[in-house]
Amino acid sequence: SEFEGYPIYVTRDLGEAKRWVLNSRKRKERCGALYSSNGKYTKKAFSQLNNYFVAKWFIDADGPDSSNTLTYAASEFDVQGLELDWALLCWDMDLYYAKDGWHQQRMLSERFFKKSDDIRDKGLTTPKEILRYDDILYGKNKAWQKLDVYRPKKAKGKLPVIISVHGGGWVYGDKERYQYYCMDLAKRGFAVVNFTYRLAPDYKFPSSIEDTNSVVKWVLKNAEEYQLDTDHVFAVGDSAGAHNLSLYTSILTNKEYVKNYAFRTPKDFCFRAIALNCGSYNVKISGKNSLTRMLMADYLPEKGSKKELELLCCIDHITENYPPVFVMTAVGDFLKDQAIEIVKKLTEKNIPHVFRLYGDSNNRLGHVFHCNIRSKDAALCNDEECDFFKKFI
Repeated sequence: SEFEGYPIYVTRDLGEAKRWVLNSRKRKERCGALYSSNGKYTKKAFSQLNNYFVAKWFIDADGPDSSNTLTYAASEFDVQGLELDWALLCWDMDLYYAKDGWHQQRMLSERFFKKSDDIRDKGLTTPKEILRYDDILYGKNKAWQKLDVYRPKKAKGKLPVIISVHGGGWVYGDKERYQYYCMDLAKRGFAVVNFTYRLAPDYKFPSSIEDTNSVVKWVLKNAEEYQLDTDHVFAVGDSAGAHNLSLYTSILTNKEYVKNYAFRTPKDFCFRAIALNCGSYNVKISGKNSLTRMLMADYLPEKGSKKELELLCCIDHITENYPPVFVMTAVGDFLKDQAIEIVKKLTEKNIPHVFRLYGDSNNRLGHVFHCNIRSKDAALCNDEECDFFKKFI
């Protein structure tokens, strides 16, 4: 079929799907195919799914905000109970192949996310008004445990701090990918700490959360040298970074939950407030070959045991001691429903919070749109989050 000029093909005929994509590549056309060997899914079922999300895959990929592409498609297959054997994408003559859910995630992370991030940030440079300190070690691992500090050049004295926990599905991302977003936050009157953390599959849960804890310790220890106001430390996180940040905040505020972790948190420390952007807060697994199951198998030491999944559920570990929260999502965010879940829990626990849904039917903002600092929508979101933080200074 065709949607908005983009050809789409969904089939149970493996050979036909491959030939279709390869022929399209020869014609220098953008195209894609999804394939499932499960015979119980009829042509009618595929037809119903077709325009719902496969078309969205291509539309959202055509521009700098393309982070909800294959992840969206694969996650919707999970929701429908489909097991996707592989996805094949021909995009600007680049041919991408993924044989299962985990490889789809790796393909998207290493090629598609990187390509879209490169497009988004092309031409950006360090703003003239920003002073930056780069590649500072906060741990022993020189390859992973590094951070940057950004602050306005004209600012005098100590500044309130924002720690940024980047996204990337627990398998992708680093401080370089978030440098322009973080420097843009710094322009609003903050010292921003932007760090790289250890990723799966090389490093298992809770490595990324341990690294977040190490960064907080580094901030407290180096406050004088970098003029950091440790009485006003805030944090932002998006996608998997929002998940990490939410769990770490529960570790800081839930006396029972912290017992599950071996590392020690700073005594009497808690963020003044946090912002959770387009995050995942209740990880659910369905289908033996689903994307989420395969991803969790590489992220979690026990490959997704009942205990591990209980530990990962951010919503279950929020107590009345949780700090104020700015929760945001977008109309086209494939994790939009997750935001609604955590807002319900914050309301139940009487936690001060703000919930913002950005975009509308005519402006379908996607997953982590706020990182595209050229966008007016991103500017509005980031302004509102920083204004929220300033209420607690």
